[in-house]
Amino acid sequence: MANTGAVAVSEPTTDVPAERDTFQESPGAASTPLDTTSTNTEDVPPANNQIASWKGWAEIENDPIVFSTLLREWGVPNVQVNEVVPLDSVFEYPPQSIYGLIFLSRWAAPETENDLTQPPTGIWFANQTLSNSCATVALMNIVNNHATVNLGQPLNDFRATTMHLTPVERGLALDRFDHVRDVHNSFATEFDKMNVDLRLKQDMALAEKKKRAANAKRPRKKLKAEDEADEDESGLHFIAYVPAGGVVWRMDGLERLPRKLGFVHEGDSWIAMVLPELQAQLESATTNSLEYSLLSLTALDDSLSLDADQVKMERTRENWGPFLAQMVKVHAEKDSHILIREEHRADTASSHSPRNQVAMTSPLTQLPNEVIHVILSYLPFQSNTALQQTCHRFADAAKEPLVWKKYCQDFFRWWDRRHSFPQKLRDASFVAWKELFAERYRSSKATRQALDKMIEEDSGRLDSLKVILDARYDAKDHLFDMYWNAPSSPNHLAQKYWSHAALGCVQRLIAVEEWKDIKPGEYHAGSLERSLSAFDMFILEEKAAGDMSDILARLDSYVLSVREAHPYIDGMSPRMRASIIAQHLLDNQWVGITDGRNYHSIDHMFLGVALFSTNRNSVPLISATIFCYVARRFNLRAEPCSYPFHVHAVVQPPLGFDLDGHPLAESSGQEPSDLTHLYMDPFHNSESISRSRLETQLKFINPGTTPTQTVAYMSPASARDLSVRTALNILASPSHDPGLPLHPINTNLAAYSALFALVSIPSDPPRHATHLRQHLAVLTQHFLEYFDLDIHLFETCVLPLTNNLPDARAYRNLILQLKESDHESRPAKYRSDPRNSEVKYSVGQVFRHRRRNYVAVIYGWDPYCRMQEQWITMNQVDRLPNGRSQPFYNVIVEDESTRYVAEENVVLFGPDDFSEERANNFPIEVGKWFKRYDPETATFVSNVKDEYPDD
Repeated sequence: MANTGAVAVSEPTTDVPAERDTFQESPGAASTPLDTTSTNTEDVPPANNQIASWKGWAEIENDPIVFSTLLREWGVPNVQVNEVVPLDSVFEYPPQSIYGLIFLSRWAAPETENDLTQPPTGIWFANQTLSNSCATVALMNIVNNHATVNLGQPLNDFRATTMHLTPVERGLALDRFDHVRDVHNSFATEFDKMNVDLRLKQDMALAEKKKRAANAKRPRKKLKAEDEADEDESGLHFIAYVPAGGVVWRMDGLERLPRKLGFVHEGDSWIAMVLPELQAQLESATTNSLEYSLLSLTALDDSLSLDADQVKMERTRENWGPFLAQMVKVHAEKDSHILIREEHRADTASSHSPRNQVAMTSPLTQLPNEVIHVILSYLPFQSNTALQQTCHRFADAAKEPLVWKKYCQDFFRWWDRRHSFPQKLRDASFVAWKELFAERYRSSKATRQALDKMIEEDSGRLDSLKVILDARYDAKDHLFDMYWNAPSSPNHLAQKYWSHAALGCVQRLIAVEEWKDIKPGEYHAGSLERSLSAFDMFILEEKAAGDMSDILARLDSYVLSVREAHPYIDGMSPRMRASIIAQHLLDNQWVGITDGRNYHSIDHMFLGVALFSTNRNSVPLISATIFCYVARRFNLRAEPCSYPFHVHAVVQPPLGFDLDGHPLAESSGQEPSDLTHLYMDPFHNSESISRSRLETQLKFINPGTTPTQTVAYMSPASARDLSVRTALNILASPSHDPGLPLHPINTNLAAYSALFALVSIPSDPPRHATHLRQHLAVLTQHFLEYFDLDIHLFETCVLPLTNNLPDARAYRNLILQLKESDHESRPAKYRSDPRNSEVKYSVGQVFRHRRRNYVAVIYGWDPYCRMQEQWITMNQVDRLPNGRSQPFYNVIVEDESTRYVAEENVVLFGPDDFSEERANNFPIEVGKWFKRYDPETATFVSNVKDEYPDD
């Protein structure tokens, strides 16, 4: 029997315009055509959702063993599904042993009205709300109406939590039930999923065509092809028949309510009541040559058949896609070579071109487009573009947008916000996936070339970095891969450092732009979480998880956890909802500080760290933010309030209701009251705190608190105010807790994030010039000492703030000097120069300091001390035996510091004295000057040959 599903419409896909551009594949690959002409110029309105796994329902085979396996893997162990052939064989089972029947045929709208106007009490019936889920809906409508059937824990819980819902609500709940949907889709291949997406796209196209036709000024004659398409709209569909509550029901998920076929009494055969309707439908199906099938659900009578069913299921689930993909890959490579050879010989008309010869000789060209599409989904895009060159048949098939959509998902993990990628994934009308992939590919190629130039050339690195920054967050994919794959490179130290440095610049740019977009007094949902997650972008470095989108996804997982643990929460009062959410977060140790760690530890100050670290600790501000995000997803108006010394949460019910869920009187004012404003401290507990108690504490903390200040402290705080408070918490942390955090954090990056936030977050009224100058001075010092590659960030986000300051010119000159120095080549220091004849050691050699005993590596040298007189005096250089006239060396130490060392204090390591493991102790910054470590010579290989050509 063919695959089955709900109503679906098929229509040929539109042609893709001719290719107009090319792109270069991976090194060594040929240049192949890539279509960059958009097939849909409309912009898609964005949706505020995150990227999720595939949530559709795939078509499944009409096979009793498949249905039996569905039930068993859902947790229903003692029910089997049988095919009823011929129809009267249904009487081989006692009626009481048959739980229900499932009839498959072409769906047709019922010709009679339903006698029911309300859902029947005590009967479980769900509507089908998504295509292709009718088989699962039919099974659920049967087994959920038999108390004697062992449903297993998952389905028992689901039935209990949905029994009070309407049929539509049950259908929606079933669509969200991952356990059931995942088992259903386990029979689907990638092809099946792509086919569902394709049909959705075609349905939308057909609906748009009909809409245009309906809006036309004059009717037009319907074409034959359209008549056939209309006839095909009635897809194969499953309907359940089940006895429940003394009534025999016809349960069609596409109808609003079940249909009552009649009452059944003890001793009666409910099958006999269904048989006339089944016979009528079978006769209609036979007359019209339509497909049909009848299945019965009975008690399991042969446990030995389970093993045979399992074997068949394993074969059913075997995925032949990769095997076929490999065949096509070989075919593409072979035919590409044929094409190249034949092009040199081609002197005949186009009808005898190599492409046509390949098309006539290759059996693969006979495959349907749908099969080619799924095969291509298992291949890298390079094989796709190579296959396009073999013949016109493949060139057309390989342009399918859904194939390129999968490439976009598989090849690129991180997407810049300008693409609205999550929204495009959900928009079936968006088809320009190939163009989007081409854009990302070109961006990745530019990033790769710019990074290679940074590694290989000592000057102009800021220009190369600007190319990477122009790619914005799209650059992260390649930079991340370059960092983690650095060990396989001959320049692995340089590759690791420069990819690390460039990635940090990209992530900091994204973070600061987030802060710049904050509007003073802004309260809209999501603005606080994004602003706080910007701090994490500074300290994220090369971690795979923890950026802005990951943070929001993790918060969404907390929402799901609450809903799974408390399925009835939506029916509770706002007050009870808030308490349950807070307690759930506390029970899971997702808020608060639970392991005795210091309250002020710097890892407690970051939202992302609180969500992704092992201990999940957070200060009250972060805990309140987490709580409020989750609470808002349960229809509560929840925001943190910036109460002195300890941030609280203020929760308000939906408009028009009080905290107990009762409607508010129209005369009720807007003033806060115990009925409309609930104050909570989710950092400590799930109990509410009275407003009067908080006001009393305010008077104790500061007796001079004015009524206006009291209102501000007790009201929702803006994203701007809480972000500034977070920055101050980060800066104050080391003075309260100088120890190492449990979750490793680069303290320089943490301080840098706080300083940038204080400077870049807009203020209304504008901050005082004195405060701005103070913050700018510290930020600039931090920038010059640790993050001098952030010149673009400093120039675009900081420099404009200095325009009205007395020292504005000094800031502009500083940036200008740094940019000019990046283009200046340092003069080469040759060993043959007599002035350098006394220099004993070379760049890359490792040594131990004679007096201070630290280990360092030389990255530069001078024939004599070139430091300023003040430095020479302070370090008592003239008191050394050889004084200031001896060679001095620029070195980087294992503790990440850089120093200037006199030659007499250098004690070299030999090849037998220094191991490669010890070389790995050097910080990542060693890659600024070196390509790799050479264990044979116990030296680092220089990457500063322009300045030290002989070392």
